[in-house]
Amino acid sequence: MGALIFPKSYKDHLGAKVPAIRFEALEIGTGRTAAELKGTPTGNTVWLPMPQGGHKTSYQQGWSEESSHKAGLSSFLSGIMNSTKKSQGQDGSDTGGGAGEDIKQNTGTIDWAGVLGESAKSAAGIGGLTGRVLAQSFMAYSGPGYRSHSFEFSLKPESEDDSTEIENIVKFFKENSAPEQMKVSKLARIYKVPNVFEITFHPNAGLHRIKPSALETIEVKYGGEKYNIFKDGQMPVQVDISLNFKELEILNKADVVGGF
Repeated sequence: MGALIFPKSYKDHLGAKVPAIRFEALEIGTGRTAAELKGTPTGNTVWLPMPQGGHKTSYQQGWSEESSHKAGLSSFLSGIMNSTKKSQGQDGSDTGGGAGEDIKQNTGTIDWAGVLGESAKSAAGIGGLTGRVLAQSFMAYSGPGYRSHSFEFSLKPESEDDSTEIENIVKFFKENSAPEQMKVSKLARIYKVPNVFEITFHPNAGLHRIKPSALETIEVKYGGEKYNIFKDGQMPVQVDISLNFKELEILNKADVVGGF
């Protein structure tokens, strides 16, 4: 397939004169998992001009707001369950006396029935001014997430060659993001992992780098706002492509320092 460029007239101008994004398909070796991805370049690429709206990315860290209410209630109920088990024999019969004392040791002399009742009222929005504040919020860190990247291109051909190039570009993304079916049995279908993509900006001064990424979804809209075709060749006068990628490695501080 080689290099596909839109518009084809940009062939000698992509880069410094026309900021562009380059997508190259990477083949994953047989037997490798997504965590071991060291793709082999296929040499098949697509060059598209940087969207007029530019490009943005986000670095999501796993900070979330938690509440001590749930943890405290869980600990309280666990104390009740443990003390109840202690007060029963192995055959389930009541051995007497242990439960009440164990609960008091686990929970102290707090009026838990009152606290839980007021907590329920507070959660329902009907707590009074004397209601106890049982929950204390805090921030918890669960680690970074995988970065996602989205691109939207509105391709308007100026010639029949441009229309053919757009058709080939759509095929490029569809074919490389689709898995190859290796085997079918009564119980399962076995697929070869589809190709992933190396995405680079040209020029890349002041921009970030992107790790190898899987194409999660591709959306194609034909014909523009109101579907129209050319008289010659009857190809659509506009093709809009939306691409949603997800990086296959989680970034750490060293990656960020390195320009990702």
